[in-house]
Amino acid sequence: ELAHAARLSTMGEMATGIAHEVNQPLSAIANYTAACIRMLQSEEHSRDSLLEAMQLVARQARRAGEIIRRIRAYIRKAGPAPQPVDINALVRAVVAMLMPDCQKHGVVIDLDLDPHLPPVPAHAIELEQVTLNPARNAIDAIASTEQGLLILSIATRLSAAGHVWGRGTALGAG
Repeated sequence: ELAHAARLSTMGEMATGIAHEVNQPLSAIANYTAACIRMLQSEEHSRDSLLEAMQLVARQARRAGEIIRRIRAYIRKAGPAPQPVDINALVRAVVAMLMPDCQKHGVVIDLDLDPHLPPVPAHAIELEQVTLNPARNAIDAIASTEQGLLILSIATRLSAAGHVWGRGTALGAG
């Protein structure tokens, strides 16, 4: 009975984590699709704007699929090998995902990305998650302050030792 309860508890924790990870791309898909619907209803849209929004939907659908593939690989204990990742491109992709939230809350994103970063061997989807989650939390936190200009500043740097690092700062300026 105790072992069964422990397994159920572990399964519950895993299900919560999986739901959280998959919910992010699904929420983005819903937001981008709703934007497309609004554009079509208003009849004030360009073909390019609709195409761009649908490309973002497709990217989020692929991202959700990658999360599921990563979970399956983890369960099999044979995860994919890290691949070279352009950190600045990853940050820009995360910022694109954050734009609907930023516009909704009046948050401006200030990017200060080091243009000389080498590719980093990593799992891009995991880096995306650890970049997206705190950025979303920061947007929610500074949006709740209701102070004038709201800025989320994101920076990347290359240390003297050759390590790539990033930093985010959220400011509410009255």
